[in-house]
Amino acid sequence: MFGVIITGHGTFAEGMESAVRLLAGENEAIRAVNFMPDQSEEDYRETFSACLESMKEFEHILILCDILGGTPFKTAYLLCRDRKQTEIFYGVNLPLVLEICMQVISGSGNIPVPGELAEAGKQSVGYIEKP
Repeated sequence: MFGVIITGHGTFAEGMESAVRLLAGENEAIRAVNFMPDQSEEDYRETFSACLESMKEFEHILILCDILGGTPFKTAYLLCRDRKQTEIFYGVNLPLVLEICMQVISGSGNIPVPGELAEAGKQSVGYIEKP
């Protein structure tokens, strides 16, 4: 069974979680952890750690971060680098978050392949030329 933590700067995580709920429905396996401007890195680390602790029942946790190198990413990496059942994605967009969450919601039990998921996220970015 998989759990998902969405995290990022400001209300990025909360917004992504809200969009997933709107498009796919409620699911307790999906959580959001915001890193707010008035929050210290230590406070954020405690909040993120508490979220991880609350998800102990999940065999595998996928962490979805807004950007590489930011406090949410660094915190997730430092807290999870030795956890074999945790994968971290960065630079996520709504199509990628939705794809991952739909796999979790479907309860297929299949381990999502990180490289394939990252490629799916890349493919969702494009540009429409105006005539």
